[in-house]
Amino acid sequence: MKTRCASALLFLSLLGAFFAQAQHQTRHAVYGSGQLATGNYYGLDLSANYVLDERHVFQLTLGFYQRRAHSIPVNYERSGFSVMPKWWREGPFDLMRNMQLTYGRMFVLEESGKLRAILSGGLALTRLTEPGNWRDYDGPSGGFGGQFLPQPNWDYDYLSNNRISLVFNPRIEFAFVRFYGFTLSPLIVVNSERTLINVGVGHVIGLVRKKTFFNSTQ
Repeated sequence: MKTRCASALLFLSLLGAFFAQAQHQTRHAVYGSGQLATGNYYGLDLSANYVLDERHVFQLTLGFYQRRAHSIPVNYERSGFSVMPKWWREGPFDLMRNMQLTYGRMFVLEESGKLRAILSGGLALTRLTEPGNWRDYDGPSGGFGGQFLPQPNWDYDYLSNNRISLVFNPRIEFAFVRFYGFTLSPLIVVNSERTLINVGVGHVIGLVRKKTFFNSTQ
């Protein structure tokens, strides 16, 4: 998870630097954003955002979320040492991967444009990967008769399928300076099999706003 977070931050920085160099009309903005999220699933997402006429917001997002698998048998024992990280010992996991496209309407909450709300929703292609086909473990016992590296008492397979999801993703953005800010947003993803509900906090980097912010509602 730490590796994913570091990679995400690097990707977001590069994305924001690229967008910051782009030349656009006065009333347009483009920037990257990234969040850490927690809820019934936890994880991170990376987004590319395009603001048209300081009113219409288009967002393309890749989301990576997980939770402790709900299908784990009651007497399941995880392999590995007790000193392993807690997130490792809580596995296996239900995984949700989203590629979502949303459209939103921006509302300026502060005259300078530093504080704005975006009401957005759209569709996502969701890939669900979850453990299944649970059965008694019959593999090798591990090093030194299983005492060096204990093995689980259950075995399983990871099963995957794709679903189309509805997405509701309003957010508040704090654009403190032209090229940087913070974002706070709840996220609801609903499909025929699973529902994700979480709240994310993160950064926005790129051409977040112009020196002079024109209120398009005037």
